[in-house]
Amino acid sequence: MKRFVHLILATVLSFASAFASGAENLPMKGGWVLLSATPGDAIKLYLKPETIRFTENRANSKIVLVTSALVQDGAINYSGRYVRVNECKAGFGTLFTVNFAGEVEYSNDFVIDGQNTVADTIAAVLCSYVNTPSQSSGKPAKKPVKSVKSSDV
Repeated sequence: MKRFVHLILATVLSFASAFASGAENLPMKGGWVLLSATPGDAIKLYLKPETIRFTENRANSKIVLVTSALVQDGAINYSGRYVRVNECKAGFGTLFTVNFAGEVEYSNDFVIDGQNTVADTIAAVLCSYVNTPSQSSGKPAKKPVKSVKSSDV
């Protein structure tokens, strides 16, 4: 977890740097945080921290879910991304990307403190909300979402 903390920047800094670097491609100006970008910003992945919540998937597994936006070639694709709570506790598992109907579009393996892939980073952000005092309420405690360097994509 220490390496995760060292690799990522504070939410405010990433959001400010996104504007400073000409983030005309922000999907929406309100609350979106740049999590990752390819070199040259050809592809950008944003998360919306205020949408992070605890719920259940179609298999009735407890999950932590966030809304994301993938910006590529001028198009914005919105989706949900989630991990199972029990996999957060294990430190590894599967990150699922779902459409707004809840259908899985694709999945990626993750390892907390892994090789710093985008899946590892998203899972680490989501898993950082597990076991917080507010988990039982369905809403996570406010924690900053941080971004990774574009070289880590």
